[in-house]
Amino acid sequence: MERQPNSRQMQSSSFPIAAPSRRAFALALLIATVTFGVFCSTLGHQLLYWDDVVSIVANKELNPPTLHNLAEFWRHPVDGYNRSYVPVNYTLWWLVAHFARVPDPNGAGMTFLPAPFHALNLTFHLIAAVLVFVLLRRLVRADWPAVAGALLFALHPLQVEPVCWASNMYTPLSGMLSLAAIVLYLRFSDARLGGERCAGPSRRPRQWLVMIAAVICFTLALLSKPTLVLLPLVIAAIEVLINGRRLRDCAPLLAWLPIAAADVVITRHVHPGLSAFKPPLYVRPFIAADALSFYFQKLLIPVRLITDYSRSPRWAVRQPGIWLAWMVPAAVAGVFWLVRRRAPWLLCGFIVFVLGALPMLGLVPFDYQLYSTVADRYVWFSMLGPALVLAFAVQWIAAYRPQRNVRTMVTGSCCALLALLAFLSYAQTPYWHDTGTLLAGTLEVNPRSLMANLEMGRLLLKGGPEQLDKALAHLHATEELDPDDPWVMYEQGTALLRKGEPVAAAELFRRSQQFKPDEAATQYMLGRALAAAGDRRGAVAAFLETLRRFPDYADTRVKLAEVFALAGDVRDAIAQYEQYLRAHPDSAEARAALSKLLSVPQQAATDLR
Repeated sequence: MERQPNSRQMQSSSFPIAAPSRRAFALALLIATVTFGVFCSTLGHQLLYWDDVVSIVANKELNPPTLHNLAEFWRHPVDGYNRSYVPVNYTLWWLVAHFARVPDPNGAGMTFLPAPFHALNLTFHLIAAVLVFVLLRRLVRADWPAVAGALLFALHPLQVEPVCWASNMYTPLSGMLSLAAIVLYLRFSDARLGGERCAGPSRRPRQWLVMIAAVICFTLALLSKPTLVLLPLVIAAIEVLINGRRLRDCAPLLAWLPIAAADVVITRHVHPGLSAFKPPLYVRPFIAADALSFYFQKLLIPVRLITDYSRSPRWAVRQPGIWLAWMVPAAVAGVFWLVRRRAPWLLCGFIVFVLGALPMLGLVPFDYQLYSTVADRYVWFSMLGPALVLAFAVQWIAAYRPQRNVRTMVTGSCCALLALLAFLSYAQTPYWHDTGTLLAGTLEVNPRSLMANLEMGRLLLKGGPEQLDKALAHLHATEELDPDDPWVMYEQGTALLRKGEPVAAAELFRRSQQFKPDEAATQYMLGRALAAAGDRRGAVAAFLETLRRFPDYADTRVKLAEVFALAGDVRDAIAQYEQYLRAHPDSAEARAALSKLLSVPQQAATDLR
């Protein structure tokens, strides 16, 4: 029986030991170039109606990007901004908005060029890939295994969504900052514990500056995406299992825990997950195990990747297999535990993968669980685990069988695997070109997608009258999936109102209000539906209620003035037009209607009937 290679033998294998060199820079450049080649087509993509428009294009704090608006992102750490507190994310968008802002070709004010926002995502992903190479090179101490691991991280199709989805910029941004924090901490740890020549007393102040830089990167990562709160545990796993440290050697990481705890408190207050279905506590571990099993499947077979897998808690609790899902991750963990002495990097990679995804596995409810507990973007950082496993596996095999033919076989297998991943990612990227393509691709794989049906219905509503029936078909499909969704009722009401069925539309808006009473759009559309149905008294009441609760919402005063005029109440109509024009002096439509009422009030009222 042949002996297993130890760490010293691994470092003396046919792959050379890593050392500072020009080749390392060239390999990092190679990684960035290959990654850019796979994902560069995203620079020609549009901004999507799925979150991009709300988060970027229609965001009043970005359009225009003023200093007052910049302060708004940072001002309320307790209450957050837009149901989250990620000011670093919005600050970067604010900076990009200065040179991406252009006149809207449709004459609707100012809009944004998509390319700068997509370039931001791609840039952070490229930097992250290089940081993974730097990290693996430090751990494996060999160049080519580190290249293999970094390319697996960069090119795996699970990474396509956060790279191509502009409003998901916080994922590669926070991941890049987290990887920088890991690299900096390991450098600090090696120096502090005598792992490097620079550990002398004269260098100790510089060591702590490196530690401070790591803490800053960790803090900025949490201010970009709070789900990376378990990063100290990731670092501890690498230190103990890969670097052979003792737990007490990880004591400096204790300074990170108050930052993580504060982030947890703020996140739970700002984003309590009120929209999600909340299963009983005893069910949540099974939901988490199901999510983890799903991710293992997509990690090994990364095909048919979409934006919404519809694996929501409500769906999961109705599946008999949910009670057995824990067996897959438990079996993997058990095997890796048994071989931890010979191959601790297997257990470390597993732990890193799980810790990266743990906050979004469903143990704690979050809003997107209304659609699905799992999403590709939730495992972007977790891909560091498989990257670590591949790098060590390549080095381990070469050390175990150092013959030249083994090295050739390993190199060829890695190249084939990475080429396949690159091809799959390159083929998947066009699905993110525009909203229609993305939703059509999602519905092709998952016709019961609540999110895709709802968004496709909304998209078709923006088209001409000939698209109304198609929009209603998608909205009815969404209603079957979740009959109590207030947004489905709202969109159905909007479609019926445009189709000329205001009575049915008004009923849907009323039902939507029961589930979401604080929504301005629903109250406003109820007024429009009642006005179209001829219920002027009800329309006046609905519009007045809209103004009472949402004083500046859309053109509510104009619609109210029109209803007053139709009812012959010219005085109140004039008062509403005048008040609207004080806030919107450039409204030619409102000014023309007011002039008509002022010139011949009674006749104008008759004409408007």
